[in-house]
Amino acid sequence: MPVFLSLPSTLGWNLFRGYDVDFVTEATATFPIALPDGGELSTDEVVRRTEAVLRNRFARIAKVDELVGELKKAALPCNG
Repeated sequence: MPVFLSLPSTLGWNLFRGYDVDFVTEATATFPIALPDGGELSTDEVVRRTEAVLRNRFARIAKVDELVGELKKAALPCNG
Protein backbone atom coordinates (compact mmCIF):
# COMPACT_ATOMS: atom_id res chain seq x y z
CA MET A 1 0.00 0.00 0.00
CA PRO A 2 2.62 2.64 0.81
CA VAL A 3 4.27 2.60 -2.60
CA PHE A 4 1.70 1.12 -4.94
CA LEU A 5 -1.38 3.01 -3.78
CA SER A 6 -0.18 6.17 -2.11
CA LEU A 7 2.01 7.09 -5.08
CA PRO A 8 -0.90 7.12 -7.57
CA SER A 9 -2.95 9.10 -5.04
CA THR A 10 -0.31 11.80 -4.71
CA LEU A 11 0.41 11.81 -8.45
CA GLY A 12 -3.28 12.08 -9.22
CA TRP A 13 -3.55 15.02 -6.90
CA ASN A 14 -0.46 16.74 -8.32
CA LEU A 15 -1.08 16.06 -12.01
CA PHE A 16 -4.82 16.50 -12.16
CA ARG A 17 -5.54 19.39 -9.83
CA GLY A 18 -9.21 19.94 -9.39
CA TYR A 19 -9.90 16.23 -8.93
CA ASP A 20 -10.67 14.87 -5.49
CA VAL A 21 -8.98 11.61 -4.49
CA ASP A 22 -10.79 9.16 -2.22
CA PHE A 23 -8.51 6.54 -0.68
CA VAL A 24 -10.51 3.55 0.55
CA THR A 25 -8.14 1.76 2.91
CA GLU A 26 -10.50 -1.14 3.60
CA ALA A 27 -10.52 -1.90 -0.14
CA THR A 28 -6.74 -2.31 -0.25
CA ALA A 29 -4.23 -4.85 1.01
CA THR A 30 -0.72 -4.50 2.34
CA PHE A 31 2.02 -6.54 3.97
CA PRO A 32 4.65 -5.97 6.65
CA ILE A 33 7.66 -3.95 5.53
CA ALA A 34 11.20 -4.82 6.61
CA LEU A 35 13.23 -1.96 8.06
CA PRO A 36 16.98 -1.47 7.55
CA ASP A 37 17.66 -2.10 11.25
CA GLY A 38 16.12 -5.57 11.05
CA GLY A 39 12.80 -4.48 12.50
CA GLU A 40 9.49 -4.53 10.72
CA LEU A 41 6.47 -2.31 10.24
CA SER A 42 3.32 -4.34 10.83
CA THR A 43 0.43 -4.12 8.39
CA ASP A 44 -1.47 -2.00 10.93
CA GLU A 45 1.48 0.41 11.16
CA VAL A 46 1.74 0.62 7.37
CA VAL A 47 -1.98 1.43 7.09
CA ARG A 48 -1.79 4.00 9.88
CA ARG A 49 1.21 5.77 8.36
CA THR A 50 -0.18 5.70 4.84
CA GLU A 51 -3.46 7.23 5.97
CA ALA A 52 -1.57 9.87 7.95
CA VAL A 53 0.44 10.92 4.90
CA LEU A 54 -2.53 11.02 2.53
CA ARG A 55 -5.21 12.48 4.83
CA ASN A 56 -5.95 16.15 4.21
CA ARG A 57 -2.95 16.47 1.89
CA PHE A 58 -3.61 14.38 -1.18
CA ALA A 59 -6.74 12.36 -0.43
CA ARG A 60 -9.78 11.87 1.70
CA ILE A 61 -9.70 8.63 3.67
CA ALA A 62 -13.08 7.02 3.08
CA LYS A 63 -15.00 3.85 3.94
CA VAL A 64 -16.81 1.70 1.38
CA ASP A 65 -20.21 2.23 3.04
CA GLU A 66 -19.62 5.98 3.12
CA LEU A 67 -18.91 6.11 -0.62
CA VAL A 68 -21.84 3.85 -1.48
CA GLY A 69 -24.13 6.18 0.47
CA GLU A 70 -22.75 9.23 -1.34
CA LEU A 71 -23.21 7.56 -4.72
CA LYS A 72 -26.80 6.64 -3.90
CA LYS A 73 -27.56 10.24 -2.95
CA ALA A 74 -25.97 11.52 -6.15
CA ALA A 75 -27.66 9.00 -8.45
CA LEU A 76 -30.17 10.42 -10.87
CA PRO A 77 -33.64 8.86 -10.90
CA CYS A 78 -34.29 6.57 -13.83
CA ASN A 79 -37.30 7.47 -15.97
CA GLY A 80 -37.88 4.03 -17.37
